[in-house]
Amino acid sequence: MKPFEEMEEAEANAKKAEAEAAANAKKAQDEATAAVKKVWDFDNGTLAKGATREAYDAATNKVNAVTDEALKTSLNEALAAAEDALTQAEQTAAENEAKQQAVAQASIEQKNALNKAKSYLDYTAFSYSGLVEQLEYEGFSNESSTFAVDNCGADWNEQAAKKAKSYLDFSSFSRDGLIEQLEYEGFTAEQAEYGATAVGY
Repeated sequence: MKPFEEMEEAEANAKKAEAEAAANAKKAQDEATAAVKKVWDFDNGTLAKGATREAYDAATNKVNAVTDEALKTSLNEALAAAEDALTQAEQTAAENEAKQQAVAQASIEQKNALNKAKSYLDYTAFSYSGLVEQLEYEGFSNESSTFAVDNCGADWNEQAAKKAKSYLDFSSFSRDGLIEQLEYEGFTAEQAEYGATAVGY
């Protein structure tokens, strides 16, 4: 083979290798992006529906193979957000399971206190401490009342908002006055402020 032919072949092989490397890099980027989308919803900035720890681990491995540093950084940021959200979801699931087990093993009085707590919340709003006090007023022990309120599933910010609305339905309050009234009802300062903000203050 003549020297110039050898040079052309070497150049062709180099270009072929370069093209294959680029194709492999693009494939790795596409696979990594697709894998991350299985755990992180880029459009909504939330955990993807059906995301699992296994899918997160798989995505992490795919991202490690990416050579484009800008894309890798972006995907790793999404993975970090997904990891935080997954951890929170796992903690919530564990807490819910623990609550379900606690309710399943509860005494008759605790179960009745829980049913009573839920029935109260069906027609009016309570703070955490206010509901405990109401159950104790009904004759339940502090232990059973606390158990019921811990396991009733109430969102205390939402309860503060409902209570704030009920106050404004029959009377007028300044923002500070409404917050003070909510705190008097047993809501924390943060919950009271949330309630006032929720009704437009």
